[in-house]
Amino acid sequence: MGSHAPSSSTSPEVERKRIIAPMRPHELPVPRRYCSMVDVMHRLRPVNKQPPTPRRFSTMADVMRRSRPVDAAPPKAVVCDTCGSGERGDELLLCDRGRHTFCLRPIAAMVPIGPWFCSDCAPPVKRFKSFPMEQAKIIDFIRIQNDDQDGEPAKCRLSQDVRRRKSSLVMHKKRRILPFVPTEDRATRLKQMASLATALASSNAEFSNELTYVTHVAPRSSNQARFEEGGIQVLHKEDKQTMELCRTMQQRGQCPPLLVVFDSREGVTAIQILEGK
Repeated sequence: MGSHAPSSSTSPEVERKRIIAPMRPHELPVPRRYCSMVDVMHRLRPVNKQPPTPRRFSTMADVMRRSRPVDAAPPKAVVCDTCGSGERGDELLLCDRGRHTFCLRPIAAMVPIGPWFCSDCAPPVKRFKSFPMEQAKIIDFIRIQNDDQDGEPAKCRLSQDVRRRKSSLVMHKKRRILPFVPTEDRATRLKQMASLATALASSNAEFSNELTYVTHVAPRSSNQARFEEGGIQVLHKEDKQTMELCRTMQQRGQCPPLLVVFDSREGVTAIQILEGK
């Protein structure tokens, strides 16, 4: 086989070697020099800004020495703004000033739960809006059962064994609970129920003929005889029947001679009314 003639094309490496000439010693790159923080701070121009003056805190003795004297002595304790007494602190309500629960008008039955505002800071109290004098609405609100308002209501009476008293037991009888005498006049009875409905509706309360337990107050488990100081009086059989009689009369719409009113001192309270007045 014959030998091939050398190719005229050269490789990239050979061509690069021919083009790039070797560098001379004086053309070598000079290594970069890094300045230290000390050199940088020496080369900076001085600033004419004065250093901040350190803050000086005054002691309480200096403050009291420079303050103006006050004629009135500081109060030692919070006192009631109405009666001026600081006693019974557990019933003293605090706002901008202090007031006892029994010095308020109307009187507060208990220390309120949550924030409380005195009469000067509190918004104006809305007046009670009277419940409409409509028999159907009142009966539905108070949940009267077996209503006989249009006619003569059936009178509830005690059983004969309760009303009978033996003369031999007169010397040994104790104080007994007596049932109330219901109002006979239908117009007066309707007025009484309307006053009760007005007080409940204005207080955002619902009527209940049963014993209820309000949230955040004493629970039902606290309603036990052993928690009563000095014990409680045990209801006799006759007293239990009297209580049941009163409940039955209230459920039938036979109201006791009471009228619920709003008093500026006591708040919502009940007063006794007399027949024919």
